[in-house]
Amino acid sequence: MAPGEFAIIDRYFRRAPSGRDDVVLGIGDDGAVLRVPPGQRLVTAMATLGPADWDACGGDGGRLGRDAMTRAIEPLLAGGARPAWATLALTLSEPDEAWLA
Repeated sequence: MAPGEFAIIDRYFRRAPSGRDDVVLGIGDDGAVLRVPPGQRLVTAMATLGPADWDACGGDGGRLGRDAMTRAIEPLLAGGARPAWATLALTLSEPDEAWLA
């Protein structure tokens, strides 16, 4: 039987705490709770990758992840923001533990 959502999160993504005081609730289910310092603003960005991106990465999950982060962060940097946190939304048609590892 394929692992469920929370088993995948626990096994592959909840490896270490964030180590940041501003992360109240991090890796878990569908969101996070962050403490934004007074006088600062929280800016968010998202990158969506699809099958063409998967093909361009040759199925390399690490490269796909780096490409997604780059696409999400570059506009923030161009606008003068300083990235501090990242979120991940991952949709798998079938969990592939070899790919996730």
